[in-house]
Amino acid sequence: MTPHFPRYRLVLVSPKFPGNIGSCARVAANFEMDDWVIVAPQCTWDTPEALKFATGISEEKLRNVRVVATLQEAVADCTASVGFTRRDGKIRKINTRVHDIPVLFQGSSPSKVALVFGNEETGLTFEELESCTHLCSIPTSDAMGSMNLSHAVAVVTAPLYAAAHEESWQSPAMTALQPDTGFTPAKVADLDGLMQHVREFLIDIGMNKGGNPERILVLFRGFFFRSRITRQEIRGVRGVISKAQVKLGTRLRGKRTHPTENTPEGAQSSDT
Repeated sequence: MTPHFPRYRLVLVSPKFPGNIGSCARVAANFEMDDWVIVAPQCTWDTPEALKFATGISEEKLRNVRVVATLQEAVADCTASVGFTRRDGKIRKINTRVHDIPVLFQGSSPSKVALVFGNEETGLTFEELESCTHLCSIPTSDAMGSMNLSHAVAVVTAPLYAAAHEESWQSPAMTALQPDTGFTPAKVADLDGLMQHVREFLIDIGMNKGGNPERILVLFRGFFFRSRITRQEIRGVRGVISKAQVKLGTRLRGKRTHPTENTPEGAQSSDT
C-alpha cells in the first residue's frame, strides 16, 4: 500500500487500552496516515473493544498496523523522531512545537519522521526518550493537563496533514533548511551508533565518574539530533573519534579494546 501521508510515521509505545488503539486507528484514517506502528502493546490490540472505535475504513488501518518489540526498531529507518511529553526538566528538554515540525523536517530528500506517543499512564520513559531526536509538548490547561492518547494524536496530526496538503505552503525557513544536494540525511539508527561511539570515547578519556557520560550525552544528543547531520558527516565524526582512540590505545585494528587496556596514564581522570 502506498502511503497517502508518507512523511510521517505514527508510533504508539506500549499502549494499554484497546479502545485507545482503535481510536488512534480512526485518527490515522482521518488523516490518511498508513504508516503506523505499535511498540510492545500491553493489551490485545485487535479486540472487539478496539474495533468498536475503529469504524469504517479505520478497521483496515487497525488490521494492517505493524507491531514491533522495541522503539528502536520502530524508528531505526527514520531521519527524525519526535517524542511527545508533558514533562520538562534536565533530561526532558522540550525543543520543538507542533506547528514547527513541518518546517524543521521539510526537505528535498526523502525522509521519514516518527511521531512517538508513550503509554497512557506513564508516558515516555527515559530510555524511550533516548530514541527521540526531538521533544515536543502540547499546550494544555493546568487544571487538566493530560490528554487522551487518541486526542493527542489528532491534535498533532491534523496541522501536519493540513500543511502537507496546502500546495502553496512554503516559508523562507523551510527553504533555508533544505539539505545539501548529494548528502544523505542520517537515520535514527545512524545517530544512535554515533552516540554509542561518543559514550565509549568519554569513558576512554576518563569522563566516567558520577554518571558524567550520560549527562554529557544529553548535550551531544540534542546538538547532533537537531543539526540535521548527514550520514557522511557522521562517518567523519566517528573517524576522528576512532583516530583519537587509537592514540589513546583503546582502539586497535579497527576494534575497541577494553577501556582499561593500554589507556595512557591520566586518562582515567574524572574531569568534567
